[in-house]
Amino acid sequence: MKKMCLPLCAALLLLMPAAASAGESVLIGKIDFSSVKPTGKITVLEDENDAAKKMLRLRSAVQFEVKLPGNGWRKIAVAFRARLGGENTIENNPLYLIAPAMANLPLYTARQADSQKRTNVFMRNPQFFRAFLLSSKWMEYSRVFYAEPNAESLQIVLAPESAGELFLGEITVSEIHDGRIEANGDFALGPYNYSGIAGFERSAIMERGKDGRGQLNTSAGGAAYTEVFPLKPNTKYRLSVEWNNYRKDQMRVHNYFKDENGKTVQNYAWMCRKPPAKRRNPKLPPVPESERYVSSNEFVTNGKIACAYIYFYEGIISGYKIEEIVQ
Repeated sequence: MKKMCLPLCAALLLLMPAAASAGESVLIGKIDFSSVKPTGKITVLEDENDAAKKMLRLRSAVQFEVKLPGNGWRKIAVAFRARLGGENTIENNPLYLIAPAMANLPLYTARQADSQKRTNVFMRNPQFFRAFLLSSKWMEYSRVFYAEPNAESLQIVLAPESAGELFLGEITVSEIHDGRIEANGDFALGPYNYSGIAGFERSAIMERGKDGRGQLNTSAGGAAYTEVFPLKPNTKYRLSVEWNNYRKDQMRVHNYFKDENGKTVQNYAWMCRKPPAKRRNPKLPPVPESERYVSSNEFVTNGKIACAYIYFYEGIISGYKIEEIVQ
């Protein structure tokens, strides 16, 4: 792997998180491809969508490093445009729509690193996120996640792998101030965007529902778990889940709470249940339904809790939200 550490230009480093209001994103910086030196595996080209900018054609994996300003928990968004060369794309590989991990599509990853460039000292599980590069057409890719208090940089790796080559547009990194505690809990970033979801057990997929909205389908016997998100100690919260499960009249949710050192200090499961009038007849086969239900769970953090993550078991989740209850 060829490693390129591209420092952000000072003019592009905007450190204004304290002045940002809810709903705003603050640009941290962007990677300037004009400073990249061409090699046999990396070609610098005129951007196909903007002649004033440059794009890259990659034939091997490349790593970029971006400095993260500030400290404490920060909600970060990485965004870029890309398209794949070759034939291994979502247009030619519909397996992605059923089992993403088996589709062998190209990946991009990002790891948080501390001041000593260590990437294995964080609470995220796994220690880095990865997502798929999909199409032979230009697509906008984005990933929203929390940088942990000791994260000082972000290592972004893009790899064409099975596609043969990757065309890459400008990469931007922003700090998000959207007023929400969780990351992408409304799944507004689209059906193929796994922001906020750390991983799966057995089978699960982010898909497009019949109404066009993104939804997390954990399938029969499957499960998915979120990335960690920060909470305040000694504070009351409400977790609301919009869901459905046409095979059953309930869905299990499990809350896990960690201290500032990443140790699990509390966990418990609770059930989302359909109202009595909507429960299915067990003597009849299950029938898919489009109706969604909202279930909620209130909890109070103790003095040790610093963050949490959530497990969703068999069901279809249309969104979830964490809200602080002001008493």
